[in-house]
Amino acid sequence: MKQPIAIVTGANSGIGRATTEALTRKGFHVIMVCRDAARGEAARQAISSDNDLVLCDLSSLRDVARAASEIRERHPRIDALVNNAGAVFDKREFSVDGWEMSWATNYLGPFALTHALLETLEKSDDARIANVISSIYKIGEIRFSDLNRANNFRLFRAYAQAKLALVLFTYELSRRLSTTTVSAHCVDPGLVRTNIGTHTTGYQRWGWSVINRFGRPPEHGAETTVHVLTDKGLAGVSGAHFKNLRRIKAAPVGVDPELAARVWEMSVDIIEGRVQAPQERSL
Repeated sequence: MKQPIAIVTGANSGIGRATTEALTRKGFHVIMVCRDAARGEAARQAISSDNDLVLCDLSSLRDVARAASEIRERHPRIDALVNNAGAVFDKREFSVDGWEMSWATNYLGPFALTHALLETLEKSDDARIANVISSIYKIGEIRFSDLNRANNFRLFRAYAQAKLALVLFTYELSRRLSTTTVSAHCVDPGLVRTNIGTHTTGYQRWGWSVINRFGRPPEHGAETTVHVLTDKGLAGVSGAHFKNLRRIKAAPVGVDPELAARVWEMSVDIIEGRVQAPQERSL
């Protein structure tokens, strides 16, 4: 039997590392997609030197395209993709492409990476995509005319917009892949102790530290993702939402077909260069 191959973004810490460790124990060859070379390599050596390390800044569309090309050259087949990496930002910062960083990191990067690897995923007999979401998507709003949140920026609103887009993308992706061997699911890990608040300052950073005190260990947060990727009973199932090892019902806003299609088309226009970010500067 061929060794299954999985990609995990943000694989050097938190839920991503725990997911990588669990998949490695289950016999997967894991491509660890990390931003920092030193931390990524240290994690790879600690988990398994047989795994691969691919460096990528998910907030940069050019870097995502380069990383996807590197993965395709090394591996003609991919069996699992975990879009796990994420971050929150308490100030309006911008990616090299001019997009607000929460939008670029939590949504555009994962969308672009998935889009670039679809043909490679389709080479698998049962490829599964797990997009790690947050229940905050339920209060999200896609500001199509103000994706950078120039009007009344708030950390949680920006994060909710990105996570809602990720949920809608998953729903639309599963619909478009219905005749293929690739499935896509949303995974809500719940409240987990992670370093997602690294890019915050002041009372926001203090707030995240308080939240982390009540979070579960990353290993628990990874359990549902690993379940979605490996449970044989889920073969042929797609477009589902999971939490605590169970399938749950998505909020209506996350499975709105018209909204999902609009987000998809807008996202393709962005990654293919037909839509540019507004010309702004960090505050």
